[in-house]
Amino acid sequence: MPAALGMALRRAMKVLLLGGLLLSVVPSAQADTLGDVRARQDLRCGVFPDDPGRSAIDKDGHWAGFYVDFCRALAAAVLGNPDYVTYVEVGPDTRFSSLVDKRTDVVMYSTTWTLGREAKFKVDFPAVYLFDGQGFMVRKQSGIRSFADLNGKSVCVTANTTTHANLLQLIRQRGYNTRVVLANGDAFFRGSCDAYTADAMNLAANRAHRADAPQAYDILSERFSREPIGPMVRDDDGRWSRVVGSVVNALILAEELGVTAENAKDLKADPSSELGSLLQGSPIFSGLGLEGPWAIRAVLAVGNYGQIYDRNFGPGTPIRSPVSLMMPLPSAQASVGPWYKRISFQLIALLCSLFVIAMTSVVLVAVILWHHEEAIQRLFSGRFEQAMAAGELARDAEVLNAQIFERMLSGRNSHVDGHPAIQNQMAIFKNSRDKLAALGGNEALADIDLLQADYFRRVQALEARFQTEDERELRRSAQTGELLEIIRALNDPKIVAGQPSLAGSMQMLAGRISSCLVVTAPGQIQALETSTKSLLETIRRARKGAGGELPTLSERLEQLSDQVFTQRNADLLEERVALAEAREMRVSAQRLAGAAYSHYLTLRQGLQAEMEQQAATVQRTLEAVAWFAGFAFLVSLAAVLYIVRHVGARLRQLNLSMTAHVSGQRIPIPVQGQDEIAEMGKAFQIFVSAHDQAEAEQAQHREMLAKAAITDSLSGLPNRRGFDEAFEREWRRCARAGLPLAIVMADIDFFKAYNDHYGHLLGDQCIALVSQVMRDAFNRAGDYPARYGGEEFVCILPDTDLAGANCVAERFRLAVENAGQPHEASSIAACVTVSVGVACVRPVQDGSAYALLNQADEALYRAKAAGRNQVVVTPEESAQAAAASGSKAATTDAPMPSSGSMA
Repeated sequence: MPAALGMALRRAMKVLLLGGLLLSVVPSAQADTLGDVRARQDLRCGVFPDDPGRSAIDKDGHWAGFYVDFCRALAAAVLGNPDYVTYVEVGPDTRFSSLVDKRTDVVMYSTTWTLGREAKFKVDFPAVYLFDGQGFMVRKQSGIRSFADLNGKSVCVTANTTTHANLLQLIRQRGYNTRVVLANGDAFFRGSCDAYTADAMNLAANRAHRADAPQAYDILSERFSREPIGPMVRDDDGRWSRVVGSVVNALILAEELGVTAENAKDLKADPSSELGSLLQGSPIFSGLGLEGPWAIRAVLAVGNYGQIYDRNFGPGTPIRSPVSLMMPLPSAQASVGPWYKRISFQLIALLCSLFVIAMTSVVLVAVILWHHEEAIQRLFSGRFEQAMAAGELARDAEVLNAQIFERMLSGRNSHVDGHPAIQNQMAIFKNSRDKLAALGGNEALADIDLLQADYFRRVQALEARFQTEDERELRRSAQTGELLEIIRALNDPKIVAGQPSLAGSMQMLAGRISSCLVVTAPGQIQALETSTKSLLETIRRARKGAGGELPTLSERLEQLSDQVFTQRNADLLEERVALAEAREMRVSAQRLAGAAYSHYLTLRQGLQAEMEQQAATVQRTLEAVAWFAGFAFLVSLAAVLYIVRHVGARLRQLNLSMTAHVSGQRIPIPVQGQDEIAEMGKAFQIFVSAHDQAEAEQAQHREMLAKAAITDSLSGLPNRRGFDEAFEREWRRCARAGLPLAIVMADIDFFKAYNDHYGHLLGDQCIALVSQVMRDAFNRAGDYPARYGGEEFVCILPDTDLAGANCVAERFRLAVENAGQPHEASSIAACVTVSVGVACVRPVQDGSAYALLNQADEALYRAKAAGRNQVVVTPEESAQAAAASGSKAATTDAPMPSSGSMA
């Protein structure tokens, strides 16, 4: 046994032992079982046969087991020899009756101590030597580890037992779909069910001695009842009950104090100490009839409690029982359903789901925004800048082309936009190209570079043409200036005086030279040149005879004519070549600008496509966020609904149920499910059931106490208190109804002499006999026979007149006489007789009930005075007058002493 019993058991034993001593000194007329056992030198101990570990005959033909050891310990303590025991075989149907019939002195059996059994079977439980509990045995390979796993399975149980009732109640409380099979353990071992339920000790014994392979079975750790088990004795011998309890507690105390069968003889201790009292036997126990070292005799015979337990149930035995003296309370955790059905797990799962959804949404949005930001950066830092650079390149190409075209148009008239401006614009174009190349536009620059090289080559060639043109322009300007000087001289009268024909020819030649300088058609120049030749011949003839400055001017004009016409043809050829090159350069410029613009358009289209893609990404992101938000809302709504309906509503229902039960109402308790709320409901239902059961037991106990308070324990009839209450009640009822009320008083004749002659025990039997005869004689529903005190009896006869009362009284007297109970001390008969007095009145509201009682007592006195064994009646007129007068004798709390004092 565990050492945790400690001081609690020690104190409990002291209280039990000392309490037993105090009660033992109270004199009583109870049975003397201890005297009977010592007289026959034999203890008759009731045990269950064929129950190895607890009580069975071993292979050597000797009784052995846990209960057998306690029988031997009791015999050693009481008789001094553990072998002075006769083992009486008892079973479920005979364990109680064997005590009542005195076939056994004590029953060592697996019987649970209950108040109902004590009251119903007239037995007493002196002590507890085991705490058992209902459990379940399963096969190891079944996977069943708790009672919750039996939901949907089958369970074997013995029919019409408390175990059967407990199982049905447990299934209802849990709301399980468990099938109940009414069969014993053998059916379980044959495979008829998935589990077998019984007290844990029975399960262990069945596993050890009935299973083919005990190691293949497990007994679950859960217990669903507490069964205090102890020895049973009759309840009519308080001393014997305390003797049996003292022996059991002494063995428990011996284990705590370290007293064993091996060291009990050698231990020494102060006689005033606990150990000394146990070793030497305190004189205090002499009142129980236990003298000398009775406890040590018990320990030497079987050992202390721990040794008994280990020898029969310990790890080295086949039973290996899970039962102990102090069984712990059932584990609350063991009754909780699977983890996934617990509200705490479900709420945590919901909250975690919401958290995961929220975090997933955040992470997803963050990833999408991060990629979106990268795309935007790439878009604006790459594609956008490339498109801008390509656009600048296309613009620069157009500007360069416009510059050159403008130079072509203005080159004849102005030298402002000369080639330095074109060179600057070419430098700008190159910078734009390099910028585009730096931004990653190399894939399109190969074609642009080819076009650019060709374009720049043509621009340089055309620039050279422009320089030549500038030189021609300068030459033409000089020729034009010289022509103008000659023309001005020809307009001077002094110079042309006297030579009009030469001057006119020279003026005509000057006009042709001037026309040659401005015309561009080769045919016109050819015509001018042809006409000029004839004109030059005329000028040469006219110059021969002329004098003055005019001949010199004519020579100069002739030279200028030769230069202009000669160079003009060459200039026209050069201009046609330059014009062709300009057209080719223009085409090249258009190609370059087109390529640059095409690249710009490509980049812009790519940029637009990427922007559209980013817009679609943003749209998808918003849709995903909306979906996640909607899903999170639905999950949150589901969580709220779950909490409101599955938690809040059930808690409110449980609270209403608990409040209603506290206020006395009985409404259903919510126990459906396998979560914490269901377990709370089941636990509360257990408390309610226990409370209801306790109230029922208390009501039964109060009823028993109330009945005991008005019942005489020896005769079984109502006592004086019960009679007084019934008498007052019947007086008032008959007074209201105007019915007669009769009183019969009887006294056993010469009862004192009977006690002196036969002894008090037979005197008690005589009283019991007369009580039974009286109960049989006055057997109407309204009759109320009672023991009035000592050997005196009284009976209330409502709605009975004097004649009827006299008749039934006489019948009672004759029945006592005919019973033939011997009475050698009687002077009037050889058997027990009674004297009877009868009185009858019609009660009135203000009359005295005790006057009627006094009249019956006086009639009884007259019967005794008249020779006993007869019935004497008081005339109804006298009794009615006494009841109505309210005389002093009738109004006292108790009637005058009856003639019973004369016995």
